[in-house]
Amino acid sequence: MSIPDDVAFTTELSLLLGIDDSGSGAFFAPDGIVTPGGFCARLIRREGDPFAVRADLFLPVAAAELAGDEVVRLLAIQAVLLEVHGWYLGLSEEGMLRLAMTGWTGSASEICRCLDAGSVIGAHVLRGLFDLTVVAP
Repeated sequence: MSIPDDVAFTTELSLLLGIDDSGSGAFFAPDGIVTPGGFCARLIRREGDPFAVRADLFLPVAAAELAGDEVVRLLAIQAVLLEVHGWYLGLSEEGMLRLAMTGWTGSASEICRCLDAGSVIGAHVLRGLFDLTVVAP
């Protein structure tokens, strides 16, 4: 579903996320929200198309903290996420690990679904990265 205007989109997104945003769009970069899974996230608008949005979620790990086997696991996890799930695992401007949707959407409900999926994926990335037991979703 395409959203006809910015106010309608931000209002629908606020309602779906349960955030009192009053249509201001405070969940868009550089501001952000906390997902139901506890991850900090922000929504990015594609330049030139204000209705094309993607979700970025931040993992509570500074990339500089990783070394040795953790880097090997990071690269293996990154390959699977990109190839199988369509999520990019990389570095944020702040130096934290970041999960980003590889596609764009104009649907508030799809953004909510992606934030939920990103929270689950983020939890699995952290478990896999630090060699904890991961249960398949």
